Amino acid sequence: MTTPEVSGKEKGRVIDPDTNTIRITTSGKIKGWVNHALVFFENHESTPLVLHTLPSAPKSVTTDEVPTGTAKSIPERNASKLPVPTSTVPRLLTVVEIIKREYLKNLEAKSSALLLGLHQYNEIGVLAGPEEEGELVEEADARRSREIIAVLEGKNHVQDKPRIPYMRITLCREKLPHLELAATYQPPSVRKISKSAKARARKREKKAEQDGVADQSPRRFCELGELKARERWLAGQCCFLVARRYALRLRYSPDWIPSCKLENRDICPPHLEDYACCDTSKVLDVVRIKDGVKVVLKRMNTREPELLMHKTFGQELLKQEPGETN
Repeated sequence: MTTPEVSGKEKGRVIDPDTNTIRITTSGKIKGWVNHALVFFENHESTPLVLHTLPSAPKSVTTDEVPTGTAKSIPERNASKLPVPTSTVPRLLTVVEIIKREYLKNLEAKSSALLLGLHQYNEIGVLAGPEEEGELVEEADARRSREIIAVLEGKNHVQDKPRIPYMRITLCREKLPHLELAATYQPPSVRKISKSAKARARKREKKAEQDGVADQSPRRFCELGELKARERWLAGQCCFLVARRYALRLRYSPDWIPSCKLENRDICPPHLEDYACCDTSKVLDVVRIKDGVKVVLKRMNTREPELLMHKTFGQELLKQEPGETN
């Protein structure tokens, strides 16, 4: 693959919140570049971000503005020093790695459903000299051939024109097929999920499946003889509450549909068997219906409903009405 050549006069852009290009320099702040990249990916989901080491466009200076003796006063560049587009490549790689790492941290902090990081495309090229700008492909090949022949002839003092390498990296959320041939590709990092987060996700999936099945199929209530001693006691508590116009509500129900409700509020069931169909295993809280107003007594969302029901009311309260608590 031939090394691409671009003009060294590519204009540098000022970093604003919506720009998708960042030029890495020797004096810039890494923190500012990283913050800009993170804000950019929050506001632009499908737009790629380009980071490069290309120099900015030189300012045009007229001959009238150049003072006498300026050419002699300009010191020559030290040959041992690397040019800026080349020396800032390690800094570019550092900035890119920090951006990718902080991007994954932000996903975890926001509990995002995204698991993949950023896709990375690396391009390495060479800056073209002023005399090479605007050359056709045939002219560039012919010039390169002449330079190689001159070196192979063994002539003295053959000076090869210096070429300045640069690097360009593109970060994006989705793959870019048009860059697969011209650049090397690095797949995104996968965000690691903790065991507790995985457990919560499994619970959410199970809850969604249960809600879907409950909505499609009718609920089956067990008979009184099928209940165990503890469940029978809970059924008695539930019947006692329902008889005093308390509505029992389902656990994890989005619309809080009561599992038992009286058609006529003035009629109270005289026997336990009348309300043995209470779905006691899904009782989450108890609501009293008084003058059309529902008063929540206890939210049971952290422990087993049997234990919380016993803790809230107790067996000794079966003979009297539970007190109201807001």
